[in-house]
This record gives sequence, structure tokens and C-alpha cells, in this order.
Amino acid sequence: MKEGRQFDWGAVVPYLVHEMKVATVEALLWIDKPLSVADFARLFDEKFNKPLITRHLEKLVEADALVVTREQRTRGLAEKLYFFPPE
Repeated sequence: MKEGRQFDWGAVVPYLVHEMKVATVEALLWIDKPLSVADFARLFDEKFNKPLITRHLEKLVEADALVVTREQRTRGLAEKLYFFPPE
């Protein structure tokens, strides 16, 4: 990079980071316990649908920002709980 050149990260970050990912991290920081897709859907008052929530949670897991802490059966369906990786 040339001397003195600066890049405006603030101009591109909104296009690179989805509001669902930000909302997910903020919710986990606020509640401070693992949550399921259904938990997130209730928290977000159905603003985001479950497939969208699932997709962004899985992307955060792929990026090692979150982990699946537990899988449990709820009404016969496998339900994953997501949280931050252990320190």
C-alpha cells in the first residue's frame, strides 16, 4: 500500500457483515448462555426466519466464531445449541 493511503473499512463492512450475524453475537453476549435457532427466533421476534438464522449460525461456526455446545432432542427433532468457543 502506498504511503499515506487509507482504506475506509466503515464503507465496506456493512456489505460484508450481515445484520443477522451481528444480532446473533450481541444476543449471546447479552444472554450469556447457549441458544438454539428457536431461541434466536423468539428473541428476534420473528424478524429473521429460522432458515436464515440457521444459515448464519452455521457460517459463524465455520469461521470458528461460534461452536455447537450441545445437540438435544426436542419433540423428536435434533436441536443444536450455539455459543462462543471455550477460551
